Amino acid sequence: MPFGNKGISLGTWLKTKRLFKRNKKNRENLILFMVGWLVGWLVGWFCLIYIILYNLKSNI
Repeated sequence: MPFGNKGISLGTWLKTKRLFKRNKKNRENLILFMVGWLVGWLVGWFCLIYIILYNLKSNI
């Protein structure tokens, strides 16, 4: 896989987009899922950056 995580996230995005069109009654669940996924992704990045900055501060 040349794209790694980007390719995986693109694939899931296309799948959810397809489901979004197919099931109109599940739209609220999909929105909650996407918001939850986005929040989890942002929290993960925030933690990673925080750990890196904390380690850099300790080394200096």
